[in-house]
Amino acid sequence: MKFFFTITLALMAFSFSNAQDKITAFTAPMQIKSGKKITISVDYTTSESRDIIANFQLGEDPWTAYGYAKVNVPAGKGTKEIVISIDPSIPAGSNYKISAILTTVKGTWKERIDVATKANVEAVK
Repeated sequence: MKFFFTITLALMAFSFSNAQDKITAFTAPMQIKSGKKITISVDYTTSESRDIIANFQLGEDPWTAYGYAKVNVPAGKGTKEIVISIDPSIPAGSNYKISAILTTVKGTWKERIDVATKANVEAVK
């Protein structure tokens, strides 16, 4: 019983500490041009320093990434403009997505805390 209680308290503490870490708003274009740069805007609230990953990728298997950027943000509330360079070899189409991923410092999408995504983004040549 003591072990169960200790584990429960630890999980509650972890959940509470990350409860305020979130993306509160996210803007991104619905159309991009191959070989160009796009800027996304991410509003966030964090309890400690975090990273935000900005990712432009195919919206289906094999989930190929055609643009990526990662920035660090301090604890608190703020807005971060993130520039993503788009791969010039991207095929034209409308099944792409842009994501902002709030993660731990030096984390990946696997350590994600919150995600905001814009789907059905069009890529043009």
